[in-house]
Amino acid sequence: MKKFYWMAALALALTSIVACGGKSSSEQTADTTQVALAVEEGPGRDEARTVRADAEYNGHQYHFDIVSAPDDSLPRVKDRFGDPYLDNRITVNVVRDGGTPVRFSFTKADFTADGTRHQILGGIAFSSVDASGLHFGAQLNAPGDEEGGTAFKSRSPSSERANRRSCKTPIKTPLQTTQWTD
Repeated sequence: MKKFYWMAALALALTSIVACGGKSSSEQTADTTQVALAVEEGPGRDEARTVRADAEYNGHQYHFDIVSAPDDSLPRVKDRFGDPYLDNRITVNVVRDGGTPVRFSFTKADFTADGTRHQILGGIAFSSVDASGLHFGAQLNAPGDEEGGTAFKSRSPSSERANRRSCKTPIKTPLQTTQWTD
């Protein structure tokens, strides 16, 4: 049995020497790989995107194209690093029953809330439809951040009075369907 232990110890020692390759720890070299720094070209910006949705309301078929894109003409905000960041303009194209599109354009200025000075208009989305109308949601968020922020709700058709009742913070420019007649 002693012979077995000596053989196992010898095999372990030989394996250790072969695995190390005979290199001593003083021969290790430092990693000299250089990583290029990111080069910013102009202010930060969100990616342009389009979201499509369809809904039926009050016997009519609606199609929505919601286009969000950074806009150089809007006031810039600063991101968390203090760098300039472009705000977004969101265009909602609405087609009712395959007819002529009606376009609504929104910026952060269309929404009111305290503490949104350093936020951008992050997005608008079709939410749902029920007997009271078509429901949309909008969000202001920190530049470059797609989650969190200040949320808004709107309903179309809406009157200013109904909009105040259904929203904690009303939208200055609610979507309305007054362009169409039944």
